[in-house]
Amino acid sequence: MTWLAADDLLGPVPLELDLQLKLAGERLGSDSLAVTASALLEGYAWALARPLFAALAAGGPAPHLAAGNVLLAFAGGRLAEVAVLSPAPPPGGAAGAVARLVGDHLALLVARLAERRVRRGPRALWGLVANGCAAAVLAEAQAAGLPAGETGRLLDAPGRPLPAPAVLQTGPDGQPRLVRRRVTCCLNYTVAGQPCATCPLLPPAETRRRLLTLA
Repeated sequence: MTWLAADDLLGPVPLELDLQLKLAGERLGSDSLAVTASALLEGYAWALARPLFAALAAGGPAPHLAAGNVLLAFAGGRLAEVAVLSPAPPPGGAAGAVARLVGDHLALLVARLAERRVRRGPRALWGLVANGCAAAVLAEAQAAGLPAGETGRLLDAPGRPLPAPAVLQTGPDGQPRLVRRRVTCCLNYTVAGQPCATCPLLPPAETRRRLLTLA
C-alpha cells in the first residue's frame, strides 16, 4: 500500500485524484463520473472523519486533520487508511478540529471535484460529505457505547456548511440503533439496480422497513 500526502492529492494539478476516480469507476463497474465522484467523496469523508469522532467519543484530544497534516492510502479508488503527521491537536478543541476537517481538508476535495465537472452541484457534494461524516459519528458513538444524547452532541459538531442528516432509530425491540438517512443520494442505485436502504429517494417508512429486515 502506497501512502500519499493529502496536499498532493488535492493540489492545483490533482493528477492522483483523476487516477483514483478512474480506479473507483473500475471497482464500481461504472463509467459515470457522477457515480465515481460520489462514491469517492462519501467514502473519503467517512474514512477521514472516523479518527476524529473516535477521539471525541472517547473524550480524548482530537487529531489535526487539515490536508497538510495527513497521509492517505487508497485501494481501488477508495480511501482505506489515514495517518496524521503531527500528533499535536489543533487549537480550539473539538470545534477547532472539526473546522480543520471540514474547512481545511474536505472543502478542498469538494472544490477539486467541482472543477472536474462531475455533474454534481455544491449542494449534492456537501450532502455527500455530510453522509460520510454522519456515518462516522454513528459508527464511533456505537463503538464507544455512547447514549443517544451524546451521539446527538457529536452529530451537531460538523456544523456549517454540512446539512444536518436525519437520524432514525431502528431495530428489533430491546435493540434500538441509530442510523443516518443520507442527505444526498450516492447514485449507487445506477450500479446496484435499486436504492440503498438509507437513500433519501425512499420514504422514511421504507427505510425503517428495510433496516429492520437487515437487522
